[in-house]
Amino acid sequence: MSVLVVSEVYWPEGSGGELATYLWVEALVREGVEVTVVTGTKAPARTVGTEYVILDELRVRSRYSLWRVLKGLTNEFRSLIRDSDILYIPRLAWPLVNVAREVGRASVIHLHDYSIIDPTGFVLVNGAPRASKALVLGPLGTLKYLISKHPWSRVVKSVLMANAYVCVSRRQLSIVASRLPQVASKLRYVPNPLPPRSAEVGELPTEVREPYVVFPGGYSLLKGYHIVREVSKLLRGEVEVVVTKAGTSGVVRRGGITYVPRVRHGDYVALLRNSAALLHPSIWEEPMPYAVVEAASMGVPVVATAVGGVPEVLGEDYPLLVNPRDAVSGCVRAIREVLRGGVVREVTEVVARRLRERLDASKLVKELIRVFNEASRGGT
Repeated sequence: MSVLVVSEVYWPEGSGGELATYLWVEALVREGVEVTVVTGTKAPARTVGTEYVILDELRVRSRYSLWRVLKGLTNEFRSLIRDSDILYIPRLAWPLVNVAREVGRASVIHLHDYSIIDPTGFVLVNGAPRASKALVLGPLGTLKYLISKHPWSRVVKSVLMANAYVCVSRRQLSIVASRLPQVASKLRYVPNPLPPRSAEVGELPTEVREPYVVFPGGYSLLKGYHIVREVSKLLRGEVEVVVTKAGTSGVVRRGGITYVPRVRHGDYVALLRNSAALLHPSIWEEPMPYAVVEAASMGVPVVATAVGGVPEVLGEDYPLLVNPRDAVSGCVRAIREVLRGGVVREVTEVVARRLRERLDASKLVKELIRVFNEASRGGT
């Protein structure tokens, strides 16, 4: 089997979706699949045995610019797609679905968010604090959203013609199926593989005081930064709150919160390992947040709102899951439970072992290949 991966952004650029794509490529190659990656990333993380095609034209600022560029590169992609069995799109190269249909090749879309049903890519949780599109986007973002709806709706018609769609959580699958019933029969659930443990030797910032909890979401309202600020006020004197990816030039303590800039992954892992817990009060239906997966697989307690695929990662009965409608007081109670110790640590170790078994790439890749085979036979 030969697979053409078209991802305008590729790891180490991007975030969780791009990391997942890189891990899938690694796993596919180990299974003997011939993989060609087309990307705009100049220095992609390379997998031995994989061919890379770097197209500077794909380095664009918006999806709309990307779609115009792809239209102009139709002939080039037609040849690449014809030489492959499967067109695999883990990001937004949707117009290529039509090209694949023209040359008789199957296309598979990997859904890491909700861009297929909304231009923003997110679905908010009803009743969560500040779970309003206008509040999350702000005035300028709301204007851009309204302007983008028409061109997005035109292009999304292309993606609805794909042969199969991979969802990374059952919750994501159910949301997409309810919003787009016309593709429900072509949706498949395959969770993303576990990220490899970092080989980097990291260091803790000396300014960070223990005990502390880590919030890796920067100033993102979607990730729950506004909730973090309220939690910090109620827990002042009991535990430090550390916000990473804060965009600061160094470690800054402000308003009872310690802000840490984006750091090397090894340093982040060191920060996480020495923390009391990861704090993840998200207000959107995150399909499968890697921040939660990584922390839980390390045995770090995770205080998180029960949104999206989070309960699937941690378990429906995980003791630190919080009702998103009661996020502030729920997170405060859960963090205090962590600080008391006891049964929480025992549960987190059980979850860590389960995740390492369930999210083994060597097992999951067989499920992805099965989706590819179904798509190529027209069985989805």
